[in-house]
Amino acid sequence: MMSNELIHDANDERLEDVLFSNNRKYRVPRYQREYTWKLEDASEFWDDLVSSDGPYFLGSFIFNVEEEATSGYRDIIDGQQRLITITILCAVLRDHAKALSDTDKAKLIQRHDIAIEDKNGKQDYRIIPSDSLLDYFKKNIQSEQGDILSSVPKKTEERRIYDVYKFFYERVNDLLLDCLSIDSKINKLIEIRNKLYDLMIINIEISHEEAAYEIFETTNATGVDLSVGDLLKNLIFKNIPEKDNKDIAKEIWEQITSNIESTGSVLKQFIRYFWISRYKFVTDKKVYKEIKKNITDWQGLLHDLWSDSILYNKMIVGELNDFTEYKRSDRIYDSLFAFRIMGVSQIYILLLSIFRNYKKLKTDPTNLIEFLENFTFQYSVVCKQPANYLEKKYANYALEIEKAVTKFSEKEISAEIQRLFSNLKKDLLSHLPNYVFFEDRFMEISYRNSEPMRMLIKYIFSKFEKFYAGPDRELRIDYPSINIEHLLPQHPSSEWGLDENEIKEYVNLLGNLIIISKHINGRVQNKLINEKLSEYRKSQLEITKQLVKKFEEEGTEWNKEKILQRQKKLAEIAYKSIWKCQI
Repeated sequence: MMSNELIHDANDERLEDVLFSNNRKYRVPRYQREYTWKLEDASEFWDDLVSSDGPYFLGSFIFNVEEEATSGYRDIIDGQQRLITITILCAVLRDHAKALSDTDKAKLIQRHDIAIEDKNGKQDYRIIPSDSLLDYFKKNIQSEQGDILSSVPKKTEERRIYDVYKFFYERVNDLLLDCLSIDSKINKLIEIRNKLYDLMIINIEISHEEAAYEIFETTNATGVDLSVGDLLKNLIFKNIPEKDNKDIAKEIWEQITSNIESTGSVLKQFIRYFWISRYKFVTDKKVYKEIKKNITDWQGLLHDLWSDSILYNKMIVGELNDFTEYKRSDRIYDSLFAFRIMGVSQIYILLLSIFRNYKKLKTDPTNLIEFLENFTFQYSVVCKQPANYLEKKYANYALEIEKAVTKFSEKEISAEIQRLFSNLKKDLLSHLPNYVFFEDRFMEISYRNSEPMRMLIKYIFSKFEKFYAGPDRELRIDYPSINIEHLLPQHPSSEWGLDENEIKEYVNLLGNLIIISKHINGRVQNKLINEKLSEYRKSQLEITKQLVKKFEEEGTEWNKEKILQRQKKLAEIAYKSIWKCQI
């Protein structure tokens, strides 16, 4: 249930009574995202509007009225996409009225729906969009002299405004073509305007911004664009104002957003990982409140978010040469690359703490990171154990690392960090399933035609390749240059004497797969094993050489039993040697 204390007022109302009545004005806060509606969004809105026989429900709108008495504006917490779109449609109706030479109707729409005109003829626009859109929107949509179809949009956001206006203009024009007289055309414009006025909404008014997050979490309106990232951005912008016409906070926030979005991650997840790796473990819903309650140095917070976003980006999408500052950088990079493939995000809570404090640790964390790789493969990838345990465990140890590097003397830090690393390993080992469970789950690993699964199969065999090649051989598998080869083909030739239905239960199992170079893979096709061997012998990969040797010694018979035997042997090597977890 949503607490009534959060809400100043909430009512079902017609849009006319919210947007077009009295002298109410609205503004988009600095923290809100840009205008994101595409043509499909505008098309859905238009179809719903014109096809409705009665009042059409547009969803919930949330407005913060906290500063209305002093600024004259209500802040749009949720609903800016829809309100901007409605303003665009009003401009279309105004411009069609002008084209029909009905200046009175055009002025009415301009001076009542788009703007508010005082007794001296001065106009204030009802909607103030975000800074990124302000000039373009005022000049081309809100101004009576606007001529957007002659404008040249410079940014994606401006292009969206242009496209939505053009779409609405053409749809209204289509309706007017069916009208035989000027009067009937004007009446059609009035009809559309009345439909806008009759839109039903839930008007939620709050009187303090911290209420916004909880309300957002419990509403499900169309066009929702509020998140903990939006609210935190607003909080930071409030506490770090523009100076000398430079919005440093906004510039840094955009860098943070870019760093996180380029990893394919969600900003709110990064913010939470940042917080629980530095300060205190909290759930998603409590992150914003915790930050607001505990932070006083907003410049410091913004800088820390920025520096951690760089680390986060490096860990998830960085290249090998991005890690040269770290000892044994090649091994660290290989483990980080493995974490990417395994797709377990909770590990980054702990890694953020390790890498941000790397120089303070006085201890090389490489062995721990490799242990974490092995543990993650066993616990999460193969055994598919619950991740919620890991999240809290990693957060607790991340906080212990933060405490160690700040509370202990330089002489004491190394011993304390080593103690923490050892305790973490013991904690994790106590939750690892035994070999019987591991083997059972490992026997289920099979190929699927998806990029994440292909990468995982390549990762597994690249680790086997390193194992067979030995520690003295420098080796890094180039993933793009290798293919996954089915020993028994997915679509066997007639010589195999098998049909696809007969083999579908085992043909994709790991025991039936190897990795080989693309050009060899292209030549072996669907041949029998004894026909493939001549090509397999050309491979430089040790894992393929071992397989060739086995076929030469034991014969080339290859069936379900042989595939399962091989997979069972791979499971044993994986558990006891390659991904072995030990303190």
